[in-house]
Amino acid sequence: MQERVHALIASDLTGSGFEVVGADAMETAWREAAEAVGGLYDPKTGEADGDKWDAVREATYRELAAVHRADAVLYTTLAVEIRRLDGREAPVCGRWDTLYWPASWSIGESATLVVNACLDLEIVDLDGRVLYSIRNGGDNLETFLQQTRSRRPVEERFADPQRLRRLVSGLLGRLTGAE
Repeated sequence: MQERVHALIASDLTGSGFEVVGADAMETAWREAAEAVGGLYDPKTGEADGDKWDAVREATYRELAAVHRADAVLYTTLAVEIRRLDGREAPVCGRWDTLYWPASWSIGESATLVVNACLDLEIVDLDGRVLYSIRNGGDNLETFLQQTRSRRPVEERFADPQRLRRLVSGLLGRLTGAE
């Protein structure tokens, strides 16, 4: 899914006149900077070292600016959202959507809890200031109906190309003029 989302984002941004540097350039610069500081985690506690983390981020941004003339970085994050509700439709990451349920609903039945995966997008400049941030849509992962649980199979999550297209368009609409 990550590759499909990144490809759609890159295509939309490029089509709107933005120059896009692939995620692989960021990953390479990040790995090299992390190796240069001896790793990001304390070997005894396993906890992230905040100073090293900041140094790696700054080195990565410098590398992207120097080599690729980047002036901002785009991050996508998959976030889990849990909602209690009463119905067959629910706000899935800010948009009303029909809930996943593998069987037909009986009269009077309604879901009591849903677990959704939401896609967040954030653009920061190379000084770390947030330029743009949005959560748009997602997919329903689990639905609870009274004491019954239904999990959407992994291969069905974010599998609909039209739904994925709408999701990315919603994330980028204000940037690309495709609202």
